Amino acid sequence: MNYKKLLLISLILITSSYLSYASSSSKSFPKPGKWEVSTDFGTFNFTVNSKSDHVENVGFKLSKFKCGYVEITGGVSMKSKEFWPIKDSEFTSRLNLKVYKITINGKFDETGEHASGTWEIYSGGQVCKGEWESKI
Repeated sequence: MNYKKLLLISLILITSSYLSYASSSSKSFPKPGKWEVSTDFGTFNFTVNSKSDHVENVGFKLSKFKCGYVEITGGVSMKSKEFWPIKDSEFTSRLNLKVYKITINGKFDETGEHASGTWEIYSGGQVCKGEWESKI
């Protein structure tokens, strides 16, 4: 009888330890959909695909942003199904238009509903930088 009680207690402890580990190690994926961001240079947006494993669209709108000796006004939108993967809750998007280059680095929080990161624009021999955040 003591053996059965010991076995039962051991199974209960193992099961509760596993359930505790499983709940603490579970991580939310980034929420799919369009994320909007306001920055010093204007705005940008990105779309997380339905599987939450890639950014599939990125769009930029720059409004009289001056970096170096160049003032930039305009917009561009890019689409790719595989080019901007989300790995370990992080992604990077790069755009090179010869006159200027834009890099967006992002990281999603553990809820998958908040993202933040940095942006960098290289233009006119100068690098301009800033931070961003967004919530879906």
